[in-house]
Amino acid sequence: MAKQMKNNGQSGRFISLYHDLLNSPAYRVLSSKGKTLLIDLRVSYYGCNNGNISAAFSDLKHRGWKSPATLSKSLYELRSLGFIAVTRAGGLKQGTRVCSLYRFTDLPVLDIPKHGIQAVKATHDYKAYKTLSEAVQAVTDGCNKLKAEGIQKQSKKNRLYRKKHPPLQKMHWKLNFPVQKLNKGPVHRYKIRTLKWPVEIGRKPI
Repeated sequence: MAKQMKNNGQSGRFISLYHDLLNSPAYRVLSSKGKTLLIDLRVSYYGCNNGNISAAFSDLKHRGWKSPATLSKSLYELRSLGFIAVTRAGGLKQGTRVCSLYRFTDLPVLDIPKHGIQAVKATHDYKAYKTLSEAVQAVTDGCNKLKAEGIQKQSKKNRLYRKKHPPLQKMHWKLNFPVQKLNKGPVHRYKIRTLKWPVEIGRKPI
């Protein structure tokens, strides 16, 4: 949570994570990448923009994320375990490509009319898992489900693209006209009998 305060001579923005979140079974089964992503996303929260949190690769490259695949896997973990939830699905909106937006489930959301996000109280979805085994099962099933949905969505996009942009067919040209050799030399010149001018088709190798 971004606030301004003075503490032991230090001042500036900071983030807060409550002990009940850090000690939850869901947090304990998160991978190191998942925990890192939770912190990196929390940095972009400044008190009134929960629900307008972007996890686009272009926004996180400067924080050391080098692989979109690793980022996607970490997002799947956070979503599966209930630490974040989607407030706006990415895709084409009014002819413009937009990224997905998320909210932290342990924080309330304020109205953000610009992005069509409505106010909602903190839901603390990660608290649904009471044991480590439940959390492990949830992250396994959730990641598999989200990955399958992503593959299906990408396949649909590829089909639509191929429908709008069909592949070019290879054209095989072959001359079946009788030709007449005109002269010898470094350049062979031939004349197609059906045309009135010579056609240069090749150079004699030296």
